[in-house]
Amino acid sequence: MTARSSFENMGTWQQAADATADFHARAAAVSEARAKIHQGLQELHAELHRQWLEARVKAQRERLALLRAQDLEAYIGLVSQTHCGGRLSKLLGQTDRCFRVLVSRLGARGVLPAADPATDGLEGSAKMWDALAHSVFCLDIEEQPAVLAGGTLWPYQLDGLRWMAGLVQHGLNGILADEMGLGKTVQVMALVAHMLERGGDGALPFLIVVPASLVANWRAELSRWLPTVPVIAYTGPAEERERIYYRQIRKKSLGWKVLVTTYETLMGKQDGPRLSAIHWSHIIIDEGHRLKNAKCKLNTELRAFTAEHRLLLTGTPLQNNILELWSLLNFLLPDLFDSQDTFQEWFGESGQRSQNACDSASPQEQELQTLLTEEEQLVITTRLHQVLRPFVLRRMKESINLAIPEKREVVLECPMSDYQAALTRMLVHGLQTNDGVKGVPVKGVNNVVMELRTISNHPLLSRLHVEGAENRLHVRSGAPPEVALCGKLAVLDRVLARLKRAGHRVLIFSTMTRVLDVLQDHLDWRGYRWCRLDGASSAEDRAAQVAEFNAANSPVFAFLLSVRAGGVGLNLQTADTVIMTKKV
Repeated sequence: MTARSSFENMGTWQQAADATADFHARAAAVSEARAKIHQGLQELHAELHRQWLEARVKAQRERLALLRAQDLEAYIGLVSQTHCGGRLSKLLGQTDRCFRVLVSRLGARGVLPAADPATDGLEGSAKMWDALAHSVFCLDIEEQPAVLAGGTLWPYQLDGLRWMAGLVQHGLNGILADEMGLGKTVQVMALVAHMLERGGDGALPFLIVVPASLVANWRAELSRWLPTVPVIAYTGPAEERERIYYRQIRKKSLGWKVLVTTYETLMGKQDGPRLSAIHWSHIIIDEGHRLKNAKCKLNTELRAFTAEHRLLLTGTPLQNNILELWSLLNFLLPDLFDSQDTFQEWFGESGQRSQNACDSASPQEQELQTLLTEEEQLVITTRLHQVLRPFVLRRMKESINLAIPEKREVVLECPMSDYQAALTRMLVHGLQTNDGVKGVPVKGVNNVVMELRTISNHPLLSRLHVEGAENRLHVRSGAPPEVALCGKLAVLDRVLARLKRAGHRVLIFSTMTRVLDVLQDHLDWRGYRWCRLDGASSAEDRAAQVAEFNAANSPVFAFLLSVRAGGVGLNLQTADTVIMTKKV
């Protein structure tokens, strides 16, 4: 190779190197431009996504506001405008199918007019259903029945009568679920009086099924409000029921119109068939929430009875348990709510969304997910309440103007006595060292929490207390050891003295009957007259105690009650003060 050719080759190489460098520079520029474009697109996408999320959240809030305000018609209209999809549309579709099926079934029975083909969309069937709920309340009853002689109904109780009579007019059954204390029993008396006035001598009888502990109360209320109506109480031992059946129930000439019995009697081998052979106007179940299990024996037995109508009474709020709710509705209206699976399909969606959001989700995305879950739950709850509206009547005390003094609640913190504090330290020390203190059977205490509760209620009831030790303890106050050694009883003693001087009458509740024993002894020591009711009280004793306490000018100052036995079905309106020995 000559020098000249070598020089020419070097020039070619330089050109190639320059071309390569230029190529890489151009490629880098292109990559940079692409990166900028990609970054710009990402930023644009993020901004569009942010705006989309903001719009979704805003629309979600607007829909939720309508749901919370129970403006379902406006809500459905807004859903139609915003074209919501997915689970929300599915939920609305499911519940709409429910209304259409129910409207169709009631139309076939003549309760509702035949569905108008023009009522398309989600609003049509729901509007017809709401019209039914409204019509149930529109029965024109201006005054309480003349047969109802025990007093004057409150306006809301007269509304309750209108609702129950409206159910009769429409061939429906229902649940009277007023809060405890609003007089469900009296409203039932009004219904009985209304039906007897309307039907005359040919009116069918009423079967009222109640817990055994409430028979006496029902008999007393029937005697007070319907003194001219013949009533049979079908309870007691088998021999007594046999006598009642042959001497009273079978003798139609006696003209009885109301029969009160118990759950247990109704499920009796002989009693059930006897009572199921009678054609009843109404079967009324007190504490009706006991039928929430569709397979329970009481539910099964009652289905064999023939009655024009069924009515459940309960002061317990209906829970959002779909299967339990279906059980009650199926008992009341088996031709409407015939399938558990279908009801579960309509309302079984919990509205719960899977929590797939990762930790990197933006606050807006997390908020949207939360709002969607809440909206789905509210849709289910609102539509379910809409379905129940014709069949369930529930009023709360705060929504009714009863013109009674406002309830005052006072919590008194009671310091422990020195002896209670010592027993508590002894128990804790024994647990910490895993052995007992000398002479103290800490190892025998299995339920520590229960023992602490017992000490706080009264130390003499504790397993750590040595019997008779209270007499050897130095008590500074002049009170007996039973009072001085218990902080709670020492406070209660002063409270009762003030209430007694002011002319009040009290109900004292406790979850422990042993505490009632102590209180009973204390009232005796103070010379206060008392009544007592707990799980060991017979139905006859229960009725006698209530009658003694409520009697005009009764000298009884205090009524001792266990929470379980005295918490339901008692009318103790002559007391004005309730004392709970344990905050609940």
